[in-house]
Amino acid sequence: MRLEKLVRDVLPSFTEEIIPVYRSVSVPVQISMSCRQLSPKERANFMGLFYECMTRALYGGKLNDLDYEVNWRNGERVSGTVRPDIINHKDGIAQDSKACCSGSECVISLKQFEGYRFLQSSNPDFQYLFPIYRHGLKGIKSAPTEGFTEKGIVLELARKTFHSVVLPLSVLIKMKEIPYVGGLNISRITETKNWRTSLNLKSSVINRFLFDPKGVLGIIGLNSEEFEIQRYRSPEELKICGVRIRPFPILRILNRDNSGWAEKFIFDYERELEREAGYRDTDDVPLFEESKDVPF
Repeated sequence: MRLEKLVRDVLPSFTEEIIPVYRSVSVPVQISMSCRQLSPKERANFMGLFYECMTRALYGGKLNDLDYEVNWRNGERVSGTVRPDIINHKDGIAQDSKACCSGSECVISLKQFEGYRFLQSSNPDFQYLFPIYRHGLKGIKSAPTEGFTEKGIVLELARKTFHSVVLPLSVLIKMKEIPYVGGLNISRITETKNWRTSLNLKSSVINRFLFDPKGVLGIIGLNSEEFEIQRYRSPEELKICGVRIRPFPILRILNRDNSGWAEKFIFDYERELEREAGYRDTDDVPLFEESKDVPF
């Protein structure tokens, strides 16, 4: 089923228009949108900024420019950083926007995935969300440079953003644990010659969330009653860089009791670290070293 047809079929059931925090935002570039041809890396970065701004417009919060240091054990100590796109301290929500073209998987690096698990263990009062935007702008990372400018990308994404599925960390963790079930491909792990191994969420399952979220949650072993499922349509007058965004359906899944889930997650997470590190007497061994850099 083509993505455009799927969206046309489900859009009538998304009748409630989300009330955005901002109806008009701009991508933070150093100069006004230029017509300079962009390299593949510049195009991907600009598209990322576009969807970060869309997430902020829809849900509020502040664009984040801080990298938070994280540490975890996986047989050995590993260090790195993770940077949520948007942080809303008032509501205790941090979001990391993802974009994937129709027919393509949603890619999350495993270092980033593990970084968010560490942040959740350190910040149980926060809920970490991943807004995934499906779009139809092909070749953003590989096509020839010609035809890709900042203005051109905004105009294309404004009319080719097809839908958004927002998933909490709790669901991503389960999708990683169960890559295939009931005839449905959920996710896969890719390994390359360099360190960039990743968790790839299958295109078909992201689309299926849009029209059957309770069914997908059940398939991967989660109780849909533990989640709040929200259906919205993006606002008619939402603008980015002065360009009106064509309305698209939004399926948002939140933990109903995030504190309760976080408490259980932290317990399991700490036991997992203990097992992987091979500790026998865990009472005398700290799970994490004290750090002065405590995010949030």
